[in-house]
Amino acid sequence: MGFFGWSTCQVFLENVKVPKEQLLGERNKGLKIALNTLNTGRIKLGASCIGVGKKALNHAVSYAKQREQFGKSISDFGAIQDKIARMEAYIFANESAVFRLGNDIDLLRATKEKQGESFSEAKINSLKEFSIESAIVKVYGSEIQDYIVDQAVQIYGGMGFSAESPVEHLYRAIRISRIYEGTNEINRLVIIKEFVKKGMKGELEIFSLFSEILEDLSTPSAAFSEDVIQQYEQFVNNLKSLTILISGVCLQEFMTQLENEQEVSMCISDLLISLYVMESTLLRVKKLQRIDLLDETYHFSLLKIIGFDVFSKVTTTVNELIGAFNSKKEAKAIVAAKSKYLKIPHSNVKEERRNIAKYVLAKESN
Repeated sequence: MGFFGWSTCQVFLENVKVPKEQLLGERNKGLKIALNTLNTGRIKLGASCIGVGKKALNHAVSYAKQREQFGKSISDFGAIQDKIARMEAYIFANESAVFRLGNDIDLLRATKEKQGESFSEAKINSLKEFSIESAIVKVYGSEIQDYIVDQAVQIYGGMGFSAESPVEHLYRAIRISRIYEGTNEINRLVIIKEFVKKGMKGELEIFSLFSEILEDLSTPSAAFSEDVIQQYEQFVNNLKSLTILISGVCLQEFMTQLENEQEVSMCISDLLISLYVMESTLLRVKKLQRIDLLDETYHFSLLKIIGFDVFSKVTTTVNELIGAFNSKKEAKAIVAAKSKYLKIPHSNVKEERRNIAKYVLAKESN
C-alpha cells in the first residue's frame, strides 16, 4: 500500500556454503543479536512515529486554518479543535516515552562500559534489559500514529481521500507500522512474557507487592492533593498498584496457562503500556518544571488530557479482564482494586483540549 521506494522481494538460498571466516559474531549466539536488533528497530519505529505524527498534524492544522465553511475557518470549530488537541497530546506522550527509554538505555550502557564491558556488549545487554519498554514504545507509537494520521485525513474531508493531498500518502504508508518489527499482537505478548519472567527472577517486585496490595484493599484510598503534579503522582502510583494486583490475580487464576490465555495477556500488556506512557508524560512535565521551562496552561492541559485518556483506556481494559472470569465473585479482588485505585482528579477535559488547540493554532501562525 505504501513505501513504493523500497524493493521488496524474495531471496532463495539453496546449497550455499559460507566460509567460516565470514561468520558474524559467535556460533549459536545469533539469536541474541537478532532479538536485540528487533529491540533497536522497535525503539526507532516508536521514534519515527513522532515525526510522522508531527507532519500529519502540521498538514491538518494548515488545511484547517485555510478551509472555510459557514463563513469561517474550520479551525474555529470545537469538533476540529478537539481533534487537533488529541493529536498534539498523543505526540507529546509518545515523545516522552521514547525520550525516557533512549536516555535510560544510554545511562545503563555507560554504566556497563565503566564496569568493563565493550561498547558493543554494553549496548546489546542494555537493550536486552529494556525489551519490555522497547515493545511498549513500538506498540503505543504505531497505534497513536494511526489515530493521528486518520484524524488528519478526516480534517481534510473528501480532499484527504484524494491522492493529491499529502495526508493520503501518509495514510497508506503508515499502516505497515503495526505489522513490522513484530506485529503489535506479538509485541503485547513479548511485554507480558518478559514482565512475568522478570517477576519470577525477582528483577521486578511483583509478588511481594501483590501480597501487600491485596491485604490493603479494604483501606480507603487517599484524597487527591490540590497540587496538579502531586495529583498525577498519586494517579500513577494508583495505576501501579492496580496493575500489580491484576497481574497477580491473573497469574494465580491461570498459572502456567496464562500464555494460552492471550486475550488476558494482552489486556495486562495494555495496562503496562498505559502506565509507562502516563508515568513518562508526568516525568517530562516534572522535569520541565524543574528546569523552569514549564508553561502551566499548556503542559498541565497535556498532562490532564493524557491522564484522562489513560484512565478511559484502563477502565475499558479492567472491565475486559473482569469479564474474563466466570463470575464477578471470582474477580472480586480486581473489582475491589478497580473501586479503590481507578480514580482520576476531576478536570474539564473539554476546556483543557481547547487550551491545547489554541496553543497549537497560535504556534502554527508564527
